[in-house]
Formats: sequence, C-alpha cells, structure tokens
Amino acid sequence: MRFLKTGGLVLTGFDLMEQDKIVVFYTPSGMLKVVVKGARKIKSRFAPLVSLPCYAELLIYRKRESEMGILTDGKIKHLFPGIRGDIFKFAQANHLAEVVLFSTREGKEDREIFDLLLKTFFMIEREKRENLEIVSLAFKLKFLHLLGYTPELKKCTICGRKREFFKTYYFSPVYGGIICETCQKGRTRVKNISEFTLLTMDFLLQNKIEKAPSSGFNQITGQIEDLLEKYFCYHVGERKIPKSSLFIKNLKKCFIKEGT
Repeated sequence: MRFLKTGGLVLTGFDLMEQDKIVVFYTPSGMLKVVVKGARKIKSRFAPLVSLPCYAELLIYRKRESEMGILTDGKIKHLFPGIRGDIFKFAQANHLAEVVLFSTREGKEDREIFDLLLKTFFMIEREKRENLEIVSLAFKLKFLHLLGYTPELKKCTICGRKREFFKTYYFSPVYGGIICETCQKGRTRVKNISEFTLLTMDFLLQNKIEKAPSSGFNQITGQIEDLLEKYFCYHVGERKIPKSSLFIKNLKKCFIKEGT
C-alpha cells in the first residue's frame, strides 16, 4: 500500500538538509520514521504537527514498505497545551516518549502501546504536578507488560514461594521480580523494598492507568523509579539512563532549592 492513513504521536525529530525534518511517530502500526518536507520553514503548515507533544491524523506516502515514508498531509487532533505550557509536564511527556523510542522497533505493530501512550499524555495534561511521577510509573509498568517483560510481583522468582509468606521483601531486576529473604542470601544486585512499595507496584500494574493513586506516594516513587530504570536496562536493552530522566531529576532539585 503506497498511502497509509493513521493517527500518530510525535516521539522525536531530527533536522534533514536545510528545511526538512525526519519525525518519529508512534502509531497503531508501530513506530514510523517519516520525512516532513519544509517542516523547518517559518510558514510551514506542518510546523506545529512535528513537535512533541502532538497527536495528529497523518497521510504518509511510501513507494515501498521498507522505505521511509513522506508526510503528504496531516491534521492536528490535539496539541496538549496543558503539557506545552508546563515545564514539569513537558519533561515527563518527553521522558515517556524517549522510553518508548528506546524500547520499541520500527514497524512492529502494537495498538495497545499506542493507546496507552495517548491515554497517558492526556492524563499528564490534566494531572497536578505532584501526581506526574505516579502516572509515569504506572505507564512504565504497563509498558513493560505489553513488551512481554512483566515483573513478577506475586511470588519469589527463584523458589516460587508466595509473597504472603515473605518476612522481608527483595527485588531483583536480574531475576525479573521479587525474591524471598531466603533466596536473596549471597546474591548481588538485589534491593530490599518495603511491603508498601511492592503493593503499590502491583496495584499500578494490575489496574487501569486512570486509577493511579493521586496522593500519599511521594516517599516511594523515587525507589520505584530506580527499580524500573534498572529493570529496563537489564531486560529491554536500554543500557544508558535517558537524558530526559536526568533532566527531570535536576529539574526537581532546582525547584526544591527555590522552594517552589
């Protein structure tokens, strides 16, 4: 099929020649790289459509399925003004786009990932700043599940003992989930976690992202973020910390110092 009509979310973009751009969209058909001619012109009709965050209806021309497409027409469906106008929300949306970009392959169809990312962007737009981290963690756990790397949170990944019989809780990215107090002895890269941390991760994984709790979790979001960062690195192949993750951490430090 030479023409593809599809919805798409901008993940990132790169300059091409003097006036064009290569834009990476995530669509129901998977990740697509598209040439957008004239996108860098001041009066380009595509200029608002090729910057993150943007949800648009796209018409893409491809001479062959294996070749990079060319955007021939596009209609903006939502520009997420609530994200664009808030540096914290923009940083979080950009981070999740980067996670998807680093963790998926071009052309691998996955409607569920597209729906999850779109739904999460709408949530980021309407949520308060203090709730952004828990929404991000809910997205990452569900994203891991859709990729086929669901962390085991119900039983020890080594001996199979159910968590109800644990005295203390440990998490290992290497072994893919929780480990009981007996099996963790002598093992490296194992992190002691609280029961509250474990139950929170399990709740976020099992429930719809709209049900992500909105308060009372600030004390554990940092620990869960660290666990998932290491989990992604080991299982998905994201060997380095995304720059957007470091930016969010530095942004938080700056605002804490200023007392805002």
